[in-house]
Amino acid sequence: MPPLNMGNQQPGDLSSADDVWRANAARAAGTVLFFDFDGTLAPVGDDPTAVQPAPRVLTAIEALAPLVRRIAIVSARPVDFLRDRLGGLAGVDLYGLYGLEHSHSGGDTVTEPAALPWVPTMAELAELARAELPAGTLVEFKRLSV
Repeated sequence: MPPLNMGNQQPGDLSSADDVWRANAARAAGTVLFFDFDGTLAPVGDDPTAVQPAPRVLTAIEALAPLVRRIAIVSARPVDFLRDRLGGLAGVDLYGLYGLEHSHSGGDTVTEPAALPWVPTMAELAELARAELPAGTLVEFKRLSV
């Protein structure tokens, strides 16, 4: 793989959109794509528990996955939420709770060990928020964040 352009190299002569597509296609096998869920793969909604991927997102990711080195979806959402919305996308890694959880290519969800002691604290915080905030306020408990 050629070295990264650290900003001191001029791009090659790509005189047309076709040239750009060809240049990028030639590097696809070494490319890693990162996507955020909310606002990128799915519209932002008033009810965060009801949000679904935008139409054709799953089809597009399934088409891209075998062409690139890796696809990763990163979100503040838990991995289980992402898995429920995105199904069993082959070759796609899920990073939830800002990276505190991950699942590689449909495997088990792994939680960073250093985060586990904070689960009871987050549950307590969610309960306090529900008790103290005005009725109807959405408090979204995500196990390691609120």
